[in-house]
Amino acid sequence: QGLDADQAEALVSAALADLSAARAYCAGLSATALTAFSGHTLSGGVYAVSGPAAPVTGTALVLTGDTASRFVIRVSGNLTLGAGAR
Repeated sequence: QGLDADQAEALVSAALADLSAARAYCAGLSATALTAFSGHTLSGGVYAVSGPAAPVTGTALVLTGDTASRFVIRVSGNLTLGAGAR
């Protein structure tokens, strides 16, 4: 049992609308500025990296908290994750 074309189109349209709403919501949140993408231990919250972000070799971005913790990390440039990123 698959979806017909109209059902699939409706699901994609709804997903795109949800994505747009989530992006607008996150863009409006106050954020703590990060000067580098790695080498931090962060608790739940909203963070922003101005410009491109890539982990520095030998460092880690550690997210701490419990199952209720939420993290929003906004990167205004390219996000680059290579092999072995953790």
